[in-house]
Amino acid sequence: MDSLVVATFAVVALLEIAVPLTLGYWIVRRFGVPWRVFGLGALFFIVVQVIHTPLVLATQVPLSRALLPLGTAAPLVGLALYLGLLAGSSRRSAVTSSTATTSGGGIYPSPGRSASSSGPGGAVSRASSSHSSSSQA
Repeated sequence: MDSLVVATFAVVALLEIAVPLTLGYWIVRRFGVPWRVFGLGALFFIVVQVIHTPLVLATQVPLSRALLPLGTAAPLVGLALYLGLLAGSSRRSAVTSSTATTSGGGIYPSPGRSASSSGPGGAVSRASSSHSSSSQA
């Protein structure tokens, strides 16, 4: 293999690790998000990929062979739909699992606290909601 290709792979691998860690460091310092959020996100990403990748590899060829008699575009369209739905369902299950795991740990606001009552626009939202509720009475 050409040394330039190897150097390119090395740079890309380094950037794939350095960029998320740098961004995570900035988010932790800027917004006070705990590192636990990033660790759990990485853990759930790995778990999903361990399940998702073999599932794709095991089902992609049989599905394309089954769709081949339907014409030349059918395998392409069928695989695009199948892989998109599989990726979306894998991502959704990971998000649901990680949110259920972390929400009990105090990382996110409690369920009774809405997003409109906190943050920069919170006072305005509370004032407008109290105004609208008093005008309905």
